[in-house]
Amino acid sequence: MRFKKLDLNLLVALDALLTEQHVAKTAERLNLSPSATSNALARLRTYFNDDLLRSVGRNMKVTELGEHLQLSVRQVLSQIETDILAPRCFDPKESDSRFRICSSDFVQTLLFPKLVNLAAIQSAGVIFDFVSLGIDDFKQMDSKGNDVVILPKPYTSSELKKVDLFEDHFVCMMSKHSPYAKEPLTADTYLSASHIALEHVPGYPEVFEEFICAPIDLKRHIAIRCSSMSAIPDLLQHSQHIVTVPSRFALLHVNSGDLIIQDFPFHSSPITWCAHWQSQRSEEAGMKWLLELIKDAANLITRTELMLHKTEHRYSSKAINLCI
Repeated sequence: MRFKKLDLNLLVALDALLTEQHVAKTAERLNLSPSATSNALARLRTYFNDDLLRSVGRNMKVTELGEHLQLSVRQVLSQIETDILAPRCFDPKESDSRFRICSSDFVQTLLFPKLVNLAAIQSAGVIFDFVSLGIDDFKQMDSKGNDVVILPKPYTSSELKKVDLFEDHFVCMMSKHSPYAKEPLTADTYLSASHIALEHVPGYPEVFEEFICAPIDLKRHIAIRCSSMSAIPDLLQHSQHIVTVPSRFALLHVNSGDLIIQDFPFHSSPITWCAHWQSQRSEEAGMKWLLELIKDAANLITRTELMLHKTEHRYSSKAINLCI
């Protein structure tokens, strides 16, 4: 089927190519051969008279026109999926739908095992793609074809629907052999210490930096910048640094080694993590099921689960009370 000389089937390939930015990954996603996917890209380049994707070293980068087309093509396909193709009912047992959920590795560690378990209980046949945050997920949350993006509430977009999932506040983690572990952490000690700072997206401030440190002009000595929270426990065990993280992460990982938790020695408000999605997909049966599954997984993070750590590890009562 052609519309003004454009083969409309190529829009699906264009959406996948601009999302994956990789021919082989696009081929796998579309269940095509790499040669067929390369052919589709060549036809798209001819039609638009633009490279759309350019090789930069071993990677491919979207051109300026490609960036212009990316959101529009995704919105068109989403509208077709929602208004024309979406079934009126959704049976997870019979469905082979693919859901793409984007979040930090903190949320992936905390929430996604529970989500997968709940789906298994329902014998769901769906496929989950759990992907890490990129800078576009902060600026244009749908630009990569995400079904749901989980972010702290301060990053909420007015153009997207959202639902609160869980609340947390920040605590400090360190090795029990660190000199800062011998006494309760004070503001002066915190400021004189060396720190590990999280930076999931290079050049883009973390929620702690932007919404906790910046308002009180808190300046820290950053010794290490790390993009992966999962590396934090090992980094702490072999250093005298302090890291400031959500208390739920600290409670999950404090038993990874000789680590302890202390209060963040400055006043700060809890941060809420939310699920975000396109408003026009709110009535889609599959999306309703996915959102309910995510909310149920978030509800499983209970006081009982957190209290299991209380008899085994050193931390303050504040670390428990505010994160429930």
